[in-house]
Amino acid sequence: MMTDLLILGGFALILSVLILIHRSTMMLIAQLLEEIDARVAGAIKAVVQDLQIEGVEPVNPIQQLLMGFVAEKMNAAKAPRDLQGQFASVVANDPDSS
Repeated sequence: MMTDLLILGGFALILSVLILIHRSTMMLIAQLLEEIDARVAGAIKAVVQDLQIEGVEPVNPIQQLLMGFVAEKMNAAKAPRDLQGQFASVVANDPDSS
């Protein structure tokens, strides 16, 4: 009886240590991913700012008008999303389906 309790206590101790190791590992991975994300964003920003593109014409007023029209249409017809930000399917309810 006493040995069973000791074995059970040992398993509980090992399980709790494994859970703590898992949590700390996941927190470390999340922190490293945020750091990598910031570094990549900084690198992309530096490359884009230092990029010298020659021969590119500025946007003319007609193009600006078209871009504004497309942006308004895109904002007006927003697709439904779920809580994770994924596109959700729209299920139409037919009132006469009874």
